[in-house]
Amino acid sequence: MQIRRPPGFSPATIGTRGWARGLALTAAMPSFGEQTIAPCQRSSYRLNVGDTESESCPLTDSDRLKVKLNQANFSLTLSTFPMTLNRYKAFGVHLLGSTCAALLSAGLVFLVWYPGLLASATGVTTIFLIVLGVDVVIGPLITLIVFNPAKKELRRDLAIVLVLQLAALAYGLHTVWVARPAYQVFNAGRFDLVLANELDEQQLQKAAVAEFKAMPWFGPKTIGAKSPEDSKARKELLFSSLTGGGDLPQMPQYYLPYAQLKDDVIKRQQPLDKLLLTNSSKKNEIEALKQRYASRKVGFLPFKGKVKDLTVIVDADTAEVLGLAELEPW
Repeated sequence: MQIRRPPGFSPATIGTRGWARGLALTAAMPSFGEQTIAPCQRSSYRLNVGDTESESCPLTDSDRLKVKLNQANFSLTLSTFPMTLNRYKAFGVHLLGSTCAALLSAGLVFLVWYPGLLASATGVTTIFLIVLGVDVVIGPLITLIVFNPAKKELRRDLAIVLVLQLAALAYGLHTVWVARPAYQVFNAGRFDLVLANELDEQQLQKAAVAEFKAMPWFGPKTIGAKSPEDSKARKELLFSSLTGGGDLPQMPQYYLPYAQLKDDVIKRQQPLDKLLLTNSSKKNEIEALKQRYASRKVGFLPFKGKVKDLTVIVDADTAEVLGLAELEPW
């Protein structure tokens, strides 16, 4: 048996343009005659899907392996996107994938690391959404520009775009994670928000309570902090605060479980009606809060955020933190 190919049909046609294009060329040119390749001169031609073994030209074990590999390549190539997608479909697929990744990232940030109104208190919402929007839009747009099924370097180009897009997303997530809320610290009649980048490992190791030697990874914890009774330690704390160093909420050595300070919370909580003095334009919101917690006695305490202050709603009998309200506490 001899291996035949039509005029103009070369291994390059199959190898670089795809098996399907080669097969189409073969089917389209049967009437132009055939050129015969001398038996067993396969070394100068790529072993193709249709190569068979005969007495005059037996296949070696190496040849059989090459035929099987090329058959697998043929099946794979027919099912890959360059054979079925144009640039607009590729743009749509990339945009859909980017949107899914963005939604998962947003869920991690706004439901786990910065739950509820903490995103507003830290100012992360605008920054993260800008980073996310740019990342989601730029990647698919580049795909729309560079996508061309005839390009030899198409897969390489798309891989580079994907790697750069994922790297940008990972950098944005890392930046947000490093500055995530770590603790809501009750001290001196209010709650202070402490971010993860405000505490270093050396400070954490000074914590008297073992659970505070490592920061929480998934959402902030509500804890308490108590000023030292020693006069020298108090002077050092005051000096640190006045010189721009850490204040009591940033001093893990003074951290305590929140439950140990519940009596102080109950003593210092204030009635919701007092919020009307600083939120005269939000009477409806305050009334809604009263209706929401009508079955229990509640009060509030100030919450010191990084870019915005909020109000903490607490149970006036148990000191349980019930939630945050977007109201001015002072």
